[in-house]
Amino acid sequence: MFVMGRCRPSVVIRRIAKKDLPKVKRLIYITLMESVWPFYKDIIFRWTFQIPATVIFLVTFSFTSTFFASLALAILNFLIYQWAKRAASIFISHELILKQMPNWSVLVGIFLNDSGNFWVGEVDGVIVSCVAMTVSDDGVANVDYLITDSRVRRYGIGTKLLDHFASEAKLDCCYRMTATITDYQPGAISLFDKAGWHESDSFTKTFNYFPFRLYCKTYQYFIF
Repeated sequence: MFVMGRCRPSVVIRRIAKKDLPKVKRLIYITLMESVWPFYKDIIFRWTFQIPATVIFLVTFSFTSTFFASLALAILNFLIYQWAKRAASIFISHELILKQMPNWSVLVGIFLNDSGNFWVGEVDGVIVSCVAMTVSDDGVANVDYLITDSRVRRYGIGTKLLDHFASEAKLDCCYRMTATITDYQPGAISLFDKAGWHESDSFTKTFNYFPFRLYCKTYQYFIF
């Protein structure tokens, strides 16, 4: 296991191998858990807390003082938070995340055997990041599965992986790179902004694994 200090770690970027698939799958799983929980917490609080909390506050306020109404609101907030956290952890772990996980037979066929456009980043022999590239017929390289372990973020590993992606895209004669980011990925938005990418479009999209529409942004970078 690597130990992070104040210095930036030395990152080795290489193409994915078959032996890496279980580790990469776990990395993606953990990252999805971290990114999905804030989204569902927001949705759960919006629909299961705000409306009933407002009603209870008004009813309590009409019969008691502001102090007791505020106390009831605080207790309700705590109870719903505990319920939401437990319900979301069960639901997300067993239902939603499994639907988000990549089809590994397709991933092996496209990235590992055919194109080889899937790279992992290692620190002290431990896979801590990954990125994949799909290239369209019109010469556009799209970023897929750009993930960095939360324990090694803000050490420049994501930037190095994105730079490596750009070098590979240039070798494939791509003139433009694109990436789609949701509003619940502030780290990714910051990464692309610092790398000189620019937002080209914004839209809402419904995913199979989300019951609500997500606000998304498309970032692009022109190589030539």
